[in-house]
Amino acid sequence: MKWILITLLLIHGAIHLLGATKGFHWADISELTIPISRHSAIVWLVTALLFFSAATLLIRPMHIWWIPAMLAVILSVYLISTTWQDARWGMIPNIIILLISLVGFGQWRFDRQVAHAEQILIEAPHSGLKNQEKTTLPPIVQKWLERSSMPEESLQYVRVHQEGTMRLSPDGRWMPFTAKQIITPRNPGFVWSTKTTLIPGVFFLGQDHYKQGKGQMLIHVLGLIPIVNATGPEIDQGALLRYLGELVWLPNGALHPAIQWQEINKLTASATMDTGDISAAGTFTFSPSGDFLSYSAKRYFDRPDGPTLEDWLIEADPLSIRKMQGCQIPTRFRVIWKLAEGDFHWLDLKITDVEYFYAHTEPSEN
Repeated sequence: MKWILITLLLIHGAIHLLGATKGFHWADISELTIPISRHSAIVWLVTALLFFSAATLLIRPMHIWWIPAMLAVILSVYLISTTWQDARWGMIPNIIILLISLVGFGQWRFDRQVAHAEQILIEAPHSGLKNQEKTTLPPIVQKWLERSSMPEESLQYVRVHQEGTMRLSPDGRWMPFTAKQIITPRNPGFVWSTKTTLIPGVFFLGQDHYKQGKGQMLIHVLGLIPIVNATGPEIDQGALLRYLGELVWLPNGALHPAIQWQEINKLTASATMDTGDISAAGTFTFSPSGDFLSYSAKRYFDRPDGPTLEDWLIEADPLSIRKMQGCQIPTRFRVIWKLAEGDFHWLDLKITDVEYFYAHTEPSEN
């Protein structure tokens, strides 16, 4: 799709060069029967250069490609209106480029919103409370922390890159997605952003936030049309449960003083986190060697008649465990709703990269 658009921009730009060629008398263009003044020739040339600039920015790639593309379309529409008899068919590519440019604008705006939310989360002051000692945790949790080999340094945040498939109903079609996530352990929170393809050419952009004990879910079709903006106690509880489960990617975050661990048996421990307004608890299961296997909790499941509290399960693939930036973590997961009417396996997730940023390091570019 990207290269089709680039080709369209280049061809449409080249066609506008014909107007400049005729106006500057560089060559005789018989296809253009209407005279073109030197002033108009300058506009034709500028329009062509704007289309070429948009194509170049797409190739690089740079998300602001839509700016010269929209400007080019505006000028092109003006030029076509002055040479309608000869150039009226040029309106078709202009409409196509305009629609795709609007989608490009939506993606750019979404990316800026995500970057702003990430910056706020990363720079938020934390309590400064001292972490728990490992020796106070259940033995299996201690073994997990040791097995993860995560450095003892103060972790500022982790950036997780993801891909996978999801579906919206038990019999729904699997849809591919890519995502990235910022997670902060010192001031517990995360910003998760995703691009999910509904059908070729149609996608939705989503954000899940959790900070200062509050969650929020946002979904926009093509980055332009808002269809979900969910907040409230159920979203807060789900976001907090999710934060606890995703400690698997930053094991030392389990030492935060707000997380209370309790041994259930030799391979299982519960974690409870209380933010003051809401409390959530989940159960972690590990292998005898200390590898993370699963996480389960009671989480609100959205239904037409209102949310119901259901069993929610994250299962790791034991064969996917490997070291990433010095920390041993599982990289493949299944997420399943354990409903009374049957299991709803709705998400398959793969971690493609993990970046750890410690308090003494500078963050890298997104």
